[in-house]
Amino acid sequence: IDGLDSRALFNILTFSGGVHPWLEDGVVDSGKHNRDDAREFVDRLGAMGGTNLYGVLQQAFEDPDVDTIFVLSDGEPSTGDVIDPLEIRVHVKRWNAERDIVINAIALGGSFQILEWLAEDSGGTHVRFD
Repeated sequence: IDGLDSRALFNILTFSGGVHPWLEDGVVDSGKHNRDDAREFVDRLGAMGGTNLYGVLQQAFEDPDVDTIFVLSDGEPSTGDVIDPLEIRVHVKRWNAERDIVINAIALGGSFQILEWLAEDSGGTHVRFD
């Protein structure tokens, strides 16, 4: 949040069994007030169960203002409409064929091939923290 460009628009979507946006109405500017609110939202988060990677990506792609996605995950897809990493990869490639959204992926506590694929396929960056 602190690393956002001052001209960036952003939102935060959490994903466990479902997908829960910080803001229901899309993205907002990255001014001080919004950054402070976003940090408070993140500080209240805790471990919530499964990993609905497909659902969160699907929702992110539905926003026409999105041009970059940062995915932070501590697990393989385990819940939602699609949990097969190969199938998720196919869907995201199809959604992104005309959008050219860059996906940057951050893996926490393991190596998750799907996150590497998402970054590779979109020209993004993948990092891993153990």
